[in-house]
Amino acid sequence: MSSMYGVLYAFISAGFYEEFTFRGFLMQGLAMLFGGSRGAWIGACITQGALFGAAHAYQNPLGIAITGTLGILMGLLVPASGRNLWAVIIGHGLFDASRFVLFYFEGPPTG
Repeated sequence: MSSMYGVLYAFISAGFYEEFTFRGFLMQGLAMLFGGSRGAWIGACITQGALFGAAHAYQNPLGIAITGTLGILMGLLVPASGRNLWAVIIGHGLFDASRFVLFYFEGPPTG
């Protein structure tokens, strides 16, 4: 039963916190700071993705690149959804929860 709490914790905490911080506060704040144009949104999306990858520096360099790329892809969904964060929060939470479940059943990744 404690494993289910771990999945729930991963779903709620990381998904909500990271999406609110990077895609909500940082990306939208940067886009508005630089005028809210399409170019400002693109620049803000790339910037927050790079910082999101850097925030995962505890992983190896490939992990940083993967999380940075995922951060940019999630960032592209925010303006496409009318700046609604719920889609990316839920997507992030499901991704983290699925990784937790895989880790539980298969063990840590190798390589």
